[in-house]
Amino acid sequence: MNTKCTTGKYTTLAIALLCGVALAAPEDREAEKKLMETISGTALASAVVVEIVPQKEGVEEPIVRIMAEKCPNCGGYHSSGLEEYISAERSIFIAGYVVAPGMVLCADIGLNPANIKAVNVLRGDASANAEVDGLFMDQAAMRLKLAGELPGVRPAAVSPEAGKPAKSVVVAQSKWGGAGELVAVAKPAAGDVTRTSGGKAVALYENPSMLFDEEGRVCGFNFNSRCPEEGGVFDPARWQAMSMQEHDAAVGAAAEVAESSILPVTLLFRSPRPS
Repeated sequence: MNTKCTTGKYTTLAIALLCGVALAAPEDREAEKKLMETISGTALASAVVVEIVPQKEGVEEPIVRIMAEKCPNCGGYHSSGLEEYISAERSIFIAGYVVAPGMVLCADIGLNPANIKAVNVLRGDASANAEVDGLFMDQAAMRLKLAGELPGVRPAAVSPEAGKPAKSVVVAQSKWGGAGELVAVAKPAAGDVTRTSGGKAVALYENPSMLFDEEGRVCGFNFNSRCPEEGGVFDPARWQAMSMQEHDAAVGAAAEVAESSILPVTLLFRSPRPS
């Protein structure tokens, strides 16, 4: 093989690509920057802070879930178990999106409805009471119904002309602001794609995120991080929702099956015999 010629060919190609990037980069970077600013503004216009107030009275079994809370002293995030929030009845703050008048989408943190004392939705200095109106099991999200209006919020509607997800914006609480202050982080890509040796491809999205196509049009939301590379459903209007009545019925049916099939087991331990 002619290594010298091959190397020269790739070197020439690399130089050509670099020259092309150098010539096109300023305009492309400026256009990309403007697009990132636009989609960040769109996400923030519909973003809210959801305050979930837990109560000890309810389900008593341990809940294995780690939550991150912003520290008012260092500005960072510290983790603790969801059970700690319940025992202390300490509010849990997460980001959400107003997707229609009186309707909010947020992540389902796995807290049993029996352990929810109240839900409040915050936007700046304004707040409104809310209740859990439905669950999206496949998307790890829940739908909230507002009891009142929040001024200054612009619902984020999915554009029917939108294409596939190409950009994303993650909204979270500001590290240094108050409980109701939000910051939007625009991502130049919707997510990373991983592929297993068996050929299965999975798209990994940072959540909760609002998704946009190449033109900056809203094409959906993501709350569960993982979804198929192709065929992912991001429009909440196409998600299969479970009402709270259906949830309660399913929980009751599961409890009946468990009571008739799960038996208590007692393990008695002894000290090992000396050898």
